[in-house]
Amino acid sequence: MKNGPFTGFDPVSGIVPDTPFKVVPDIARRARHLLKQRTSDEIIHAADDIDWMVNEYYEQCKSKHIQRILEIGGWELGYLPEEYWNEAGVRELIENWPAEADDPPPFIPGPENTSDVVALTEIIGQYDLSGDPEFPQASEHEYFAVLALELVGWFVHHAQQPPDLNRAGWCAIEAMDALCYAERLQQVAGLLDELSSERNKLSVLKGDIESASNEKAKEKISLQAAKAARKRHEETDSMRQEVIDYWEQHINPKLSAEKAALGMAGAFPLSHRTVRDYIAAHKKTLKVR
Repeated sequence: MKNGPFTGFDPVSGIVPDTPFKVVPDIARRARHLLKQRTSDEIIHAADDIDWMVNEYYEQCKSKHIQRILEIGGWELGYLPEEYWNEAGVRELIENWPAEADDPPPFIPGPENTSDVVALTEIIGQYDLSGDPEFPQASEHEYFAVLALELVGWFVHHAQQPPDLNRAGWCAIEAMDALCYAERLQQVAGLLDELSSERNKLSVLKGDIESASNEKAKEKISLQAAKAARKRHEETDSMRQEVIDYWEQHINPKLSAEKAALGMAGAFPLSHRTVRDYIAAHKKTLKVR
């Protein structure tokens, strides 16, 4: 993002217009109250992490859908011959759905059909949020408050002249959704704190909660480790594109994928089989479009 909604709008002190929707300044006020101990830089950093987590959720949904197709089959395979029933072939098909296909593309959660609030709700529990030095000791409710301010920032952007009332209205609704979820999480956290203070009366229950919490913490992965894993995946995607670009520029397209890969031997730090599969999957998409 770097950081779109906060360009020209300070998340802590930026003025929010009360037109065309009078409720938005109050959304900003309530979200800022939840983040009253945070600086603008911390909020902007958290917003970048939110954008990363939301995009990661969409990528996980796509990967799970592809894996399901490969494991139990799916109608999508009807658009591919059996030799392309692999991850690369199915991903290429889904990401470049043929315009002349009889069926619409499969429904997979993405930015075009799923709100950021829903996406963040689904994925945030995977991560330990407390260890980020640039947003230290964070709570889930703070991330949703940041998302509310991010959407307020987009509202401010779309409300400016010339105004885009449709987008401004959508941002206002989503900002309220994010804020309400943040306030509910904070209330739940407060109730848990009260329960914890009753340790003498609820010692057994407290022990059960701590045991379950410790097991859940073991299952979580570091947000930074997840980012590093995704970066490695992106580097693989970049290498795949370099192979395809080289093939399109230097290799006779009439050659089979096997012969083309032989002609590209040594051009990339990849195995012959990997280069061949990249070319074969790409050639198939050129045929089905």
